Amino acid sequence: MAKRIAKFPAESINACKQAVYESIDKPINEALKAEAYWLYQATSKTPAIKRFTIADEKGMEHDMENQRNWNKLVMDVQEIN
Repeated sequence: MAKRIAKFPAESINACKQAVYESIDKPINEALKAEAYWLYQATSKTPAIKRFTIADEKGMEHDMENQRNWNKLVMDVQEIN
């Protein structure tokens, strides 16, 4: 599990943690706003943006085989530099 997590950018991991911490004990609408903010931080200001762009350009999320093996796709995308 640690090896899988280590493949993700540290900034993205931190943003996910912050989303959870910020959402605890908040009403759902406020929690969703915090989640949206931290998702933006995780995807737009880290190497993740390049990975999402390439995956989007290749239509990876629409491929049925990728849908069946979503966890593999997510990990494979981490290999994009």
